[in-house]
Amino acid sequence: MSVLPGEGTHVILYGSLRIAARTQIHNGYLARPDLVGAYPTIVVVPDTAGVTSGIKDLARRLARHGLAVLALDLYRGDGPGRGDAEAAAAAYGNLSDARALGDLGDIYRNLAAPGTDWADSSAIGLLGVGVGGRLAILSAANNDAIAAVAVAYAPLINDEGRAAQVSEVIGQLSVPLLGLQGKADEVVDESQAVEAHRLQPRSEWAFYPAGGHGFLDVSGDGYDEAITADAVERLVAFFRSALVSPSQVPAVEAG
Repeated sequence: MSVLPGEGTHVILYGSLRIAARTQIHNGYLARPDLVGAYPTIVVVPDTAGVTSGIKDLARRLARHGLAVLALDLYRGDGPGRGDAEAAAAAYGNLSDARALGDLGDIYRNLAAPGTDWADSSAIGLLGVGVGGRLAILSAANNDAIAAVAVAYAPLINDEGRAAQVSEVIGQLSVPLLGLQGKADEVVDESQAVEAHRLQPRSEWAFYPAGGHGFLDVSGDGYDEAITADAVERLVAFFRSALVSPSQVPAVEAG
């Protein structure tokens, strides 16, 4: 891994990570503070393109604020990457909910295992980006390891062709939920977020008037730096509120 002084409050370590769980080796990308300690941990569930440079950039941004961030490759090395929307949609279509949720469960167990000394397994949050948002909510609704979930431009209503429907579980979600949605999103209409909020009135939502689909993705056409800066600030505040007690806030700041 490399050391990056960067922005925010913490110097970080970041790089690829291989995660052993039962008989499977999972690929991921980890960004975390470069200080000894067990940090509140966010598992990022990517969109159809998998763990792209945009997902890695987002992980680093969050890590600079004192969070350990692990982006999981749900495609097990076969992700299409950015640039081929048709291949990405096909890859997601071939990824069953059962396998994706099983892989996420493997990661939660790994974070709680001895030797993972950088992760506070009592404080795990999920961040789902795009279609990863629906998987994040489904996972949070069925796993007590999750203490908070956030989603960005996620299709949450009428999941055509999927075995599980977010609309059937979001109302029973017992952990805090933050949603980020662009009003100019050409892929996921804002009405989906409005309906999701109706089904889960305790959820919090931020609507960005100029936000299109993929506004967090620094490698994509829809990227918006101003919206991303605000979104990262909201995500950090949300996860700190949900996962971090005052006694857990690290006192050492980056120089």
